[in-house]
Amino acid sequence: WSDVLKTVQNSKLLIYRHQMLQRDIDRLIKQFSENGIEKDRLIFDNKKEDSHFKNYIKCDIALDPVPFSGLTITIEQAHMGVPTLTMPGDTISSRGAARVNKAIGLKDFIAKNEKDYVKKASTITSNIEKLRYYRKNLPTIIENSILCTKFEKYTQEIEKEYKKAWRKFCR
Repeated sequence: WSDVLKTVQNSKLLIYRHQMLQRDIDRLIKQFSENGIEKDRLIFDNKKEDSHFKNYIKCDIALDPVPFSGLTITIEQAHMGVPTLTMPGDTISSRGAARVNKAIGLKDFIAKNEKDYVKKASTITSNIEKLRYYRKNLPTIIENSILCTKFEKYTQEIEKEYKKAWRKFCR
């Protein structure tokens, strides 16, 4: 993330974590500082959960945490118009955001390695029109994606099986 901040001029990193302790904030500030990132490039929000969705308004893109990828949060971010840049690893817990991105057609947001991650962050954030497009259209894109449309079919199949089991039970 430090390399992303160094590459993407004038960018800031919002770190949101409900009830984040001050010692954790201080540790992160120190780590970023050791990597050449000044404190003023970091925004910490550890307020109550009512600010959770408000934070998405402040973001152009989300940076997926490595090695434990987001899944539900990636879907939530997309619903809020914020695409997620991810770098999947070898474990199932590192590939959630990549699976979501593939399902909603955001293959450009899947990096192969750290160098590619930084390059993609720079490329993505330099295209303001594309970011505006995602902000406006990503909620509809995800609603029309396999993540949401197949869910309905799955639910219908489950309901059909429940009815079949109920009829069998009643007999």
